[in-house]
Amino acid sequence: MLKAHDVPGAAVAFAERGSVSWVVGQGVAERSTGRAVTAETPFEAASLSKPAFACAVLRLCSLGALSLETEVGDVLGDEDLPSDAGIRRVRVKQILTHTSGIPPDPPKGRMLKLASAPGSRFAYSPHAFDYLQRMAVKVSSRPLAVLMEDLVLKPSGMRASWFDWSDGFAAARAVGYDVKGTPGRRSTSGFGG
Repeated sequence: MLKAHDVPGAAVAFAERGSVSWVVGQGVAERSTGRAVTAETPFEAASLSKPAFACAVLRLCSLGALSLETEVGDVLGDEDLPSDAGIRRVRVKQILTHTSGIPPDPPKGRMLKLASAPGSRFAYSPHAFDYLQRMAVKVSSRPLAVLMEDLVLKPSGMRASWFDWSDGFAAARAVGYDVKGTPGRRSTSGFGG
């Protein structure tokens, strides 16, 4: 399948009864060096980071730093928010369930406005998670990478996962490629989209 779709490498894991029972790496992690993909090769997870981040937010809720009913405007100040008052009233639970009404991409050169009333409909919004990320960082007084390490990665035993471009990740990661085989742009934001 890797050859048929011109994918340089992949790692596959199989889990049963709550434990990983089989892991294999195939192909290369980087075409220019020929470095092989192994069972330990980290890959960028992009939006798969959202469920892990949601765990951190729920942990902050259990610690009393946030609640599912906390509104964006309760935590973030005017300097962090657009002038649309509706965004200030979006709740944590609405961001986590993609019912915030916040558009997925901030408009270029125009004021950000809600696309729908908060809680009224499902619409995937990575941009809404940007606000929640800022809220979590502010209430915890920790950078995102440290927050995730403390609340999710270490407690879950995820020793080879990162929320930043640490030296360990940057050196070991699989390089992404576009359809032309050119090394892709790495994600430098908290979530990657």
